[in-house]
Amino acid sequence: MMIIIITSLSVLRRNHYNVFYYLHVFCSISVFVFSCAHTSTNFYCLLPGLILLVVDWGLRASKLMRKGTATVENIGDGWYRVQLPVTATSQIDDDAAAEKQLIVDQPIQSYSIIFPEISKLQNHPFTAAKVGSTTGGPVLLFQRTRGKKKQKKLDKEWTWKLGSTVPSKGDRKDIHVRVEGPYIPVDTEYLTASRVICIVGGTGITGAWSLANWWLENRGHETQAKFFLLWTVRDRAMSSLREWRELEDMTRGASNMDIKVHVSSESGRVEATPYLREILCRVDQRVEKTTAVVNTLNSSTPRAWVYVSGPEGMLSTVETACLRLRSEVRGARKGNTGSTWCVEDLAWHSAKWEV
Repeated sequence: MMIIIITSLSVLRRNHYNVFYYLHVFCSISVFVFSCAHTSTNFYCLLPGLILLVVDWGLRASKLMRKGTATVENIGDGWYRVQLPVTATSQIDDDAAAEKQLIVDQPIQSYSIIFPEISKLQNHPFTAAKVGSTTGGPVLLFQRTRGKKKQKKLDKEWTWKLGSTVPSKGDRKDIHVRVEGPYIPVDTEYLTASRVICIVGGTGITGAWSLANWWLENRGHETQAKFFLLWTVRDRAMSSLREWRELEDMTRGASNMDIKVHVSSESGRVEATPYLREILCRVDQRVEKTTAVVNTLNSSTPRAWVYVSGPEGMLSTVETACLRLRSEVRGARKGNTGSTWCVEDLAWHSAKWEV
């Protein structure tokens, strides 16, 4: 147990994630085996959980055993695109066709992938920028890890190894991949929220991009709901991504969508609280509680839902802003005085990969 506790410390977990992960797996199995051997009749209390654990690992292992071919492409400005095989989408059970289609179309899907050529053990989670279909596999985007490490250490990093397979802009390479997923988020507030707000930084754009495309297809016609996307990047060149330009073109005529880029090297860091307050306090966007709105949102309470993804510092800042504003929104709702808020509740979803 001491090993588990020590390796869970933030410094060790972030700098030596593989050590943390595999020690936790090994120690957890050891605890189970030790408990089974020394609990006599209490073993039967552990048995259901043990069976579920074995089944879960078996299903994950069976998915990872299926090898496909992905295409890795260097698209310039530090960006890399990975096109997963169509089989990554078809792993969903074909027996329930309607349910399968619903899952396939759902945004913010995540995958764990292994490139045996890069590492046979390391699996890395990715949120798909574009969900898969029957004609094309999911699309992932990534950039190489940045940090204060020396170049020798960076060259050993997983993203640097993968990026080195396509060293120049325009280079493409087919590479064997093992895919686990897709995993669908439990939080689906975006389905009915009257305000969906995405605040993302860097590669966090992937989940927001899939959300924006879903909104265009499913809620782009609604007049009482609106979608906001703020993407913060270090320099303007990062926003030259093809996917972003396509999104700008598609949303140009959408009256209920507002997307923009914030360049931190030119304008400083994003101030989450003023940005959210401006959206949620706009008088011209206030949602009146009419029967039409209730029918549109399937709820008598207009709500805002915030999706945040990006560096840890930004996640913390946006979460703090959401906590503060939710308190103000709920306080105004409980009071009998007039409120300038256009919603009556606020929720958020942080895209975190931490254990």
